[in-house]
Amino acid sequence: MRWKGLLIALCVALIIVPVTGAGASYMPGTGPYDVQEVVFPGYVFDDEVLNASSAVLLDINSGAALFAMNADEIYGPASLSKIVTLALAYDALEAGEVSPDDEVPISEDAWAVNVPGSNMFIEVDTEVPLHELMRGMIVASGNDACVAVAEYLAGSEDRFVDRMNDKVVEIGMTDTELRTVHGLHAEGQQITPRDVARLVRYFWSNYPEAEDITTEKTFSYGGIEQSNRNGLLFRDDRVTGLKTGYTDESGYHFVATARDGDEHYAAVVMGVGAGEDISEQEGTAQREADAERLLNWAFDTFTRVETDLSPAIPADMTVYKGEQREVQLTTAPQRLTVTVPEGSEDDIFLEASLADELIAPLSADDPVGYVEAFWRPGGAADDDDEEEDDGEDADDSIRLAEATVHPAADVQAGGWWRRMWDSILLFFSRLLD
Repeated sequence: MRWKGLLIALCVALIIVPVTGAGASYMPGTGPYDVQEVVFPGYVFDDEVLNASSAVLLDINSGAALFAMNADEIYGPASLSKIVTLALAYDALEAGEVSPDDEVPISEDAWAVNVPGSNMFIEVDTEVPLHELMRGMIVASGNDACVAVAEYLAGSEDRFVDRMNDKVVEIGMTDTELRTVHGLHAEGQQITPRDVARLVRYFWSNYPEAEDITTEKTFSYGGIEQSNRNGLLFRDDRVTGLKTGYTDESGYHFVATARDGDEHYAAVVMGVGAGEDISEQEGTAQREADAERLLNWAFDTFTRVETDLSPAIPADMTVYKGEQREVQLTTAPQRLTVTVPEGSEDDIFLEASLADELIAPLSADDPVGYVEAFWRPGGAADDDDEEEDDGEDADDSIRLAEATVHPAADVQAGGWWRRMWDSILLFFSRLLD
């Protein structure tokens, strides 16, 4: 009779102790603003046409670096740091800490930045609306506007720089350290093209309203009219921003972003003319030509494709210990839009990975698996195909995106008899496995 007692004890334990499975995360992806190099075989940009020392072509939608050259090279950020300054201004507006119409007092420190460099030409002991300073720091690349905003939002430039470095850590810019709010040369200040790409993706994901500023072609203040230093704005309607930069040490930088329909790309061009004796006119022309080549190649080569995920998952799955025996499955989102080479839509395929067991209670918010979208020349490969090529890894699939799988509805725990019976089934099922 001892075995009967053991069996009863086992059943009671299995009823009381929850068996997990559905609650675990099956998301294998990385952070939301990560940038990963993705090279589609047969679709490679020719880096020999570039003047820059480093460059990244970013698909803003997916975070894929469709082209990367010396992406981890360290540079001074120059005025690209103003993207972070503007982001923090939008954060303060979103938090209700300030208003766009707030009159910002101009200190002597802010005014004194007027020489040297690019500026808005604000005057000491005056007040300027915050929204005007935000425009001035981007369109006119105003160093003085950056200092005024920093002092107003944080009390001092130093405290604001601390906030900037907290922000780059939040974004995942692991190789960036900022020392100024405007990007003028400072010891220990650095950034990489890959981190700039992360920043761009973060920026457009969180502050789409900034396009009202970044697309302005001219800016006037105090009787002085200045043109946006982003020359592509004047000849390409797709361009949405974003920022230029220059220091003697780092050369000419340029982040140009452009959108056409669902496609949204960023060309990060850095180090043009670094260490060389070239004029401002020549450096500006070279960085714009590089960005234009990269963006045109992206729009000519790639497209966005919407993919239905439902064929990749079963209509329903068995649920143990629940009021109901089965639950329908769904994905979030239900369709994925991915970037692939134009004309290669048939090379997209899906793979699903689901929990071995679903155990009630279940919430519709619980992830129970995931679906991944891949691209591969010729589409999905058979197992036999992957074993060919003399033992080499023949799987050249490119992972495009993923979506989590969830129950379509909540499933409540069943009665004690259902829980006990399913506990026995699970025990012997696992034993046999």
